Amino acid sequence: MVKFLLVVITLVVCFAVNFPISSQSSEQARIAKAGCKTHCGRVKVPFPFGIGHGCSIDEWFEIVCRRSTTHDANGDTPFLRKLDVEVLDIFTNGTLRVMNPITHQN
Repeated sequence: MVKFLLVVITLVVCFAVNFPISSQSSEQARIAKAGCKTHCGRVKVPFPFGIGHGCSIDEWFEIVCRRSTTHDANGDTPFLRKLDVEVLDIFTNGTLRVMNPITHQN
């Protein structure tokens, strides 16, 4: 669990350091790479993240869309490919909101 959180924090820090906020409008900042999808379900996927091979800046930023009947009306749910973690939202300030179920065991 701690290792997972460290990886997510590292991704966020790397994104923030390597891609400072510019003078672009928030809508311009949400543009994906040419030829790449911009949404997975209800989640907008801006560059440096990307849906599919070759659409992100690095394999750690690659998003895969999986069919699901539990979350989204159209059945698409985004996941970080390398960590196999469901992505709930991607913000233009370089942060992600991910699904992190809490479990308890006696």
